[in-house]
Amino acid sequence: MCKYQKAMRALESLTPSGSEFVGDVERCLSHVRDRIETQHRLILKFSHQAKELKAKLATTTTAARYEIEATGMLRDAGTKSKGGVS
Repeated sequence: MCKYQKAMRALESLTPSGSEFVGDVERCLSHVRDRIETQHRLILKFSHQAKELKAKLATTTTAARYEIEATGMLRDAGTKSKGGVS
């Protein structure tokens, strides 16, 4: 098997099984490029969403901490018995 055939087989292995890709270098390359671009877009999208969620969580956690401190919930919780009655 010559180098071209090996390269073509390797390229075809990156595409779905189908006769439309066999021996068509341009079609194989187009499919592989589309997959890479789609994966890149999704990674960026999910990375952005993760950053947004981390920021919301940090804000929520900080707000909850201030509320707990302001209301004295932790101090009150330590003075109650296990049954919830002081």
